Amino acid sequence: MLRWPIWLGLGRGLFSLALAYVFIVILMTATAQQRVIANLDAARNDYSSALARVEQAERVEGDLADLRESERKILDEQHRRSEDTAVARAAEWETWQAFAPLAVRLTETGRCGPPADPDHIAIWNHVQQCVRDGAQDARLAAQFDEVAKSDRAPPAAYSNLQRAVVAEQAVETRLTRVRADIQQAEASLAETRSLQQAFGEMRALRGSWLLGGGAFTPLPPTMMQIVMAFFAGAFGALLITLVLAVYPQSRLTFTGGDTYYARILLGGLISVCVLIVLSGGSAILGDSRPLDTGRMNVMTFSAVGLLAGMFSDRVALWFSERANLFFARTVGAPAATTAPKPRRAVKASGGR
Repeated sequence: MLRWPIWLGLGRGLFSLALAYVFIVILMTATAQQRVIANLDAARNDYSSALARVEQAERVEGDLADLRESERKILDEQHRRSEDTAVARAAEWETWQAFAPLAVRLTETGRCGPPADPDHIAIWNHVQQCVRDGAQDARLAAQFDEVAKSDRAPPAAYSNLQRAVVAEQAVETRLTRVRADIQQAEASLAETRSLQQAFGEMRALRGSWLLGGGAFTPLPPTMMQIVMAFFAGAFGALLITLVLAVYPQSRLTFTGGDTYYARILLGGLISVCVLIVLSGGSAILGDSRPLDTGRMNVMTFSAVGLLAGMFSDRVALWFSERANLFFARTVGAPAATTAPKPRRAVKASGGR
């Protein structure tokens, strides 16, 4: 028989904790929004556009970190490619030095003659063409064919060197492109640095899952007022409900009741109604500026919502009195005129 009240009390306790937690997160978000708006240049950025630029800057920061990591990897690869090129160049030089004595003899005057280009591969091609044309004696031609068929032929070493140089140049091209992207990202972040500083407190909310992960930060301040009004009223109704539950004999002049969830819902709705009345120009919060500018005093606004939720019965009565005045019948209306009664016809008395 006691299981249902226990589960009912547990459900109410969890609901109360969740409502209090959400209200605190909303209050923190609204307070941070107020600080952000105070630091923004209203002529250049409103809250939503500034937040969009900050989110874009955060994505750029993530891309910049990736770019710097890519730069580090490319630098390591460049170092390896440079070593490979040095090894290939040394191997090509050793191979040519081994072939150089034969090349000198093959390019003597009267045999092939000196080549027009002093490049190693140009000399090789010149000698090879001479051998094919039969301009060399058989002994030298056989030596050349033996070198050409070996693994240490100058063309093979030269090809290895060219591949190493091309690979190193490709890495240098990638490094140049990545560094250009890094400079562009850093320039973009420099332009939004002031905005990121303005959203410093908001970033702490958006980066913590314990604080909702910034679920309410995308809402503009004008919309945040409505959300905060509802939860402030619901939180105020929760407070008074808990006061009545903990201190049932309290002498405070609060209206009691057993409708737990209905009272909390009513507190939130009544607070929203108060926001509508205030936004309609019936009152001004915090300072002399209208409420719809988004620069209201958050704590004053929250206090009004809390009081509206705590004393929802009195606020409802106040609304009723205002409604009676607003929809009252016009005083001093002209009374309806009554038509005159018809006169009776008088018979004339005839003389005898």
